[in-house]
Amino acid sequence: MNEYEKKCREQLYQEWIDQGRPRSANIKEAFEYGFENGMQVYSKTEAGPVPVKKEWVLVECIQSYRMRYMVEVPEGKSEWALDTVSMHQAKEFSQQDIGETIVSHRVISEEDALKLCDVDNDYCKSWNEHQKVKCFFTKEGDKPYDE
Repeated sequence: MNEYEKKCREQLYQEWIDQGRPRSANIKEAFEYGFENGMQVYSKTEAGPVPVKKEWVLVECIQSYRMRYMVEVPEGKSEWALDTVSMHQAKEFSQQDIGETIVSHRVISEEDALKLCDVDNDYCKSWNEHQKVKCFFTKEGDKPYDE
């Protein structure tokens, strides 16, 4: 069991206790309702376990960088350096990734998400739905590319 699975199971156990279930309950019993990639995929009802419904959420972000430029100007004319940079005539000195800022999110149907995928990634329009979902959609339990 990896660390991620362990944390998920600990969280589920805490929810089990918070729901007023007995602390003496066998911890294994709390997890017999189904796991897929370390995530709970079933919920317990009186009729037995039922699949947890899933939905797609579109999260929109802005990626930011701090850029630096070293620009030579006549003494006393430091504002001219701003013109050089804003006209894209300066060489990049350095950059630092500041990170992403989430600006919005909304639930979106898979059909609409696939249409948006064709707009945003038009070079992949000829791909089938499975290829698009595998490449561009993050399913519960997926790991980022760089892990």
